[in-house]
Amino acid sequence: RAATATGPVLLFHGDIDPMPLSQSTGLADALRAAGHDADLEVMPGANHGFDIKNGKLTPVGRLSGRRVLRWLEEHFA
Repeated sequence: RAATATGPVLLFHGDIDPMPLSQSTGLADALRAAGHDADLEVMPGANHGFDIKNGKLTPVGRLSGRRVLRWLEEHFA
């Protein structure tokens, strides 16, 4: 499916997520191999669904939000 992807991709993965990091690195690598722009951010101390807790952004969620804004500016200025 990576070959048919469109647009750049920004992925996030928590470093304590029970889902193997290899799933995210594998996707990023496949996208790059297909000629697509793919960035992967591994978030320190973050589990799966790390960005919101009790309806509010977590500290890591705020960090990832800032990263998303920078990434959007870099790719869609």
